[in-house]
Amino acid sequence: MLDINGLKLTNDAFGHQVGDLLLEKAAKVLKMECRADEIVARIGGDEFVLLLPKTDEKEANQIIERINVAINSKGTFIKP
Repeated sequence: MLDINGLKLTNDAFGHQVGDLLLEKAAKVLKMECRADEIVARIGGDEFVLLLPKTDEKEANQIIERINVAINSKGTFIKP
């Protein structure tokens, strides 16, 4: 399970439309970094869950690292 830090602050500062855009972009990054048989699901608010069938702990950590690299390489998703 993972969440988007600062989503409430984004919603408060820029409105829910911008927060929704942030959620959509985050979901796209998560899906791009997962394999075809893996599932990305938003479970509420700013929380997502990844279902990683046939994945051991080492592989799961590699997926998490890919996601971190992908998100960090994008910088901020939304520029004021």
